[in-house]
Amino acid sequence: MPKTTDLLRSATCLLAPAIAACASHAQQPGVAETTKFSDPKLPEASGMAVSPTDPSLLWLINDSGCTAELHLEGRDGKPRGTVLVRGAKNIDWEDLAAFRWKGRPWLLVADVGDNEAGRAEVQLYLVPEPAVGGGKEPPQEVEAARTITFRYPDGPRDCESVAVDEADGSILLLSKRDGTPHLYRLPLEGPAEKAELLGLAAEPPVPEGSPFHPFGRQPTAMDLSPDGKTAAVLTYLGVFAIRRGPGESWPQAFARPWETIGSFRLFQAESVCFSADGESLLITSEGVGAPLLSFPLK
Repeated sequence: MPKTTDLLRSATCLLAPAIAACASHAQQPGVAETTKFSDPKLPEASGMAVSPTDPSLLWLINDSGCTAELHLEGRDGKPRGTVLVRGAKNIDWEDLAAFRWKGRPWLLVADVGDNEAGRAEVQLYLVPEPAVGGGKEPPQEVEAARTITFRYPDGPRDCESVAVDEADGSILLLSKRDGTPHLYRLPLEGPAEKAELLGLAAEPPVPEGSPFHPFGRQPTAMDLSPDGKTAAVLTYLGVFAIRRGPGESWPQAFARPWETIGSFRLFQAESVCFSADGESLLITSEGVGAPLLSFPLK
């Protein structure tokens, strides 16, 4: 029998065209609402990444209960095409990362959501970026080049925040529902049956003036800057930067207090990525017609 959470998510995907995302956000210097996504196929945007091939394009994925598809959107909010990941399942897709590896552009789809901490194993799909650019729609299907099935060393974890460190050849994962987020690592290559626990992160802050939210501190998305020196983490109330100093490891950087970049009021913010030049952070929310916000980095 389907779990209540699964039924609710499936209903959201079916009814989303009638649900409008709350588009208001905190008015603060430099923050811009650049557009709204007009694609009715994006009811539950849970991950977003700038295309490594064309910085004017964004890849997005939907949350659980929706199809195993990649959605290509313009920075103008208009849909550019949909790509089915052949053979993959959307059990609970929660984040998306774009990166370059061995001279090729890649996407990593993180099927790592686990609201009830009941999944013994979770999956990551490494997908060569479908051909984009020149105004052409991407191909209709793509196949994952590698599926990483893994578990955590300390039991099941709900996770919505995943990023790729290109220089280190590793994948970083930040847990969601722990009081103190746990930071894990997996290699891009080689055996990856169990994630490595790197350490505990600092407790995510609540931006000043934010309304009460029972899950406001929980991390919902993550990305790394193009130069690999800064991590961005999203919660339901704000977006934060973790800057790594010279010779500093990610566990050391995450353990320090996080820098607040900005706050907002969105329906359910679950997607963040760096702009191609690394000078701003882009975030969006679940819901059809969700806004795309741009936060300048200080």
